[in-house]
Amino acid sequence: MKKILVFSTSYLPFIGGAELAIKEIAERLPDMAFHIITPRFKGSLPKMEKIGDVVVHRVGLGISFDKFLIPITGFFAALSLHRQERFNLVWAMMASQASVAAALFKVFKRRVPLVLTLQEGDEEEHLKRYVFGSELLFRIFIKPWHTFVFKVADHITVISKHLGERARAHNKSVPIVLVPNGVDVRAFERAGDKILRNRARKEFGFSESDSVVVTVSRLVEKNRVDTLIRAIAALPPPFKLLVAGTGHLESELKRLATELGVSPRVVFAGSVEPADVVRVLSAGDVFARPSATEGFGSVFLEAMAAGLPVIATNVGGIKDFVVDKQTGLFCSVGDADDLARKITILTRDFIVRGEIIEQAKDMVRAHYDWKQVALSMKEKAFDVLIKNTSLRIVIATGIYSPDVGGPAEYAKNLFEVWRREGHRVSVHHFRRLRVFPAGFRHFLYFLGLLPSVARADCVVITDTFSAAVPAVLAGRLCKTRTLIRTGGDFLWERYVDRTGKLVLFKDFYRTCTSDFSFTERFIFSLIRFSLQRADTLVFSTPWQRDLFVPAYDLRGRTTHIVENYYGPKLGALPYAVKNFVATTRPRLWKNTDRIKKAFSVVRNKGIETRYDDTGMPYGAFLEHIRRSYAVIVASLGDISPNMILDAIRADKPFIVTKETGIAERIREVALFVDPADVDDIASKIEWLADKHNYRAQQEKVRSFSFTHSWEEIASELLSFARPS
Repeated sequence: MKKILVFSTSYLPFIGGAELAIKEIAERLPDMAFHIITPRFKGSLPKMEKIGDVVVHRVGLGISFDKFLIPITGFFAALSLHRQERFNLVWAMMASQASVAAALFKVFKRRVPLVLTLQEGDEEEHLKRYVFGSELLFRIFIKPWHTFVFKVADHITVISKHLGERARAHNKSVPIVLVPNGVDVRAFERAGDKILRNRARKEFGFSESDSVVVTVSRLVEKNRVDTLIRAIAALPPPFKLLVAGTGHLESELKRLATELGVSPRVVFAGSVEPADVVRVLSAGDVFARPSATEGFGSVFLEAMAAGLPVIATNVGGIKDFVVDKQTGLFCSVGDADDLARKITILTRDFIVRGEIIEQAKDMVRAHYDWKQVALSMKEKAFDVLIKNTSLRIVIATGIYSPDVGGPAEYAKNLFEVWRREGHRVSVHHFRRLRVFPAGFRHFLYFLGLLPSVARADCVVITDTFSAAVPAVLAGRLCKTRTLIRTGGDFLWERYVDRTGKLVLFKDFYRTCTSDFSFTERFIFSLIRFSLQRADTLVFSTPWQRDLFVPAYDLRGRTTHIVENYYGPKLGALPYAVKNFVATTRPRLWKNTDRIKKAFSVVRNKGIETRYDDTGMPYGAFLEHIRRSYAVIVASLGDISPNMILDAIRADKPFIVTKETGIAERIREVALFVDPADVDDIASKIEWLADKHNYRAQQEKVRSFSFTHSWEEIASELLSFARPS
């Protein structure tokens, strides 16, 4: 049996639409066990009891203020309860105080999915009442927590399309599904019983000749019961009004009825238990509630099931089931005269009345019976989340598409694969932060990461410094698993550019650390921090791993190898000139001066070749390689040069530095050169410029069949990053 932990700001014996929904759904899902955490409110209520099929856990001091304590009391109660029960899912009812506790629980127990259900009839502006209407206090103390609930949810269900739009404004990526509230159709059809009707009308003081308008409403501003009283005042004496419900406007509404001279024709029935709503509806001829806002309005469906024609306003969730002149009539908000006209139609025009009653009944039976609603909730939310193996993944990268560079493409492709597979993925990069100085932009990056990392299952990092240091810190703080995919070597590249020393990558950590500047020593310490404290380290080649392990004291750390992308063959296109495509990045470690000297040596021999460092976006650059003569990469070290991998895809011969991590993988198809030897580079260019040698080498490249797809890379990374 699956176990569901429900957070609700109120529950039985206090009852409303949300509490009723929990009760009805739980009763109809016998294969699931429900536990509810809710404020205690009264000291006389037991801290724990079983109501029907639901185990209720009440927390707090037994006072009304428990509502505001539940974000903390509910959170700690949930942690304790989860140790005993091991819940499969958390269900937060409405984005209210109890839902904050659910969201906090989700942050600490990421593997337990959270579904948020929106039932709210009030617009979100009503939350300002907690801070005396202050916009500033609302933005500081209320709005962040309210938004937080939406952000951490794995799934949101809404009872109306209107609430779906509200939810989407808070979370652009989470699945949002419509599961309406329901009606116990069989129970409300009893309202048509003549004996029950006569008894109810007698109880409330109505004669058989009276035309009774009934409303079941909280007596608050949004339900606009004042408009209903004014409408009754505009109608002749046989029209009476039955008001079931209580609220802070009760005295004011009674005073209004007296002022308008209709006090004898307006009956205030007070608070009504859910089981007694059938009796109240049976006394009426028309149901009306001219709401200013409405999240859903279950009582409209109850009235329809009871055989009463309804009058509503065209607002909020009401539009989902009231179709004007088909399943009810619309009136204008605040327009008592319009409401009076609609009441007259539904009590005098028996053809319109009869058609509306029948069509509304058919609709409720077909779509809104609680049995169907419970099954829909189970299939669309509970089962989806319990069975779901998807993860929340954060990709932390320094650069991202359309930026040009290996990490940018790597991050973009991981994002696309994981999103296709159903994971929830967010990418954090530095693009908008580059206007700030180093250090401060890294701090801002860290702050931006924290909310996503706090609710993520894992963080995948595509470098060892810029993104890695703040991302690993965030992961440690939030207890979220971090994986570093090492990529290139920022420190070595910086050192070569600063000193002008053309030191080979393989010799760098062995010979140059004593010559580091203060900044480089600081960077080295931060890289070591990130590598030693990340949960998982992934290298693209054993060559780089074997250099990093002693340099950063990683002995004893478990490391993994995930090779770079070897895509399917694209095929070569004809070349126009003997251009050798080379790097477009003006970095010393790319060894461009020596490569250019080598081309000069070849051209001085009368051999026509061209050094091609034309820059362009990646997609166009790949096409440029397909139309090139060959590719050359003779850098001082290249762990897994993407240009060579693209040359292989394009069936183009290539010259590559022997200082590369993929030497073993491509040894049968590569022309290796010593990057420190201009003559060696020149001789390989000259050899490849010969058409016979070119054809032979191209055939070797064409025969290269190894592939390693982005799907495989993403799967391998996730197998190491996935929380245990």
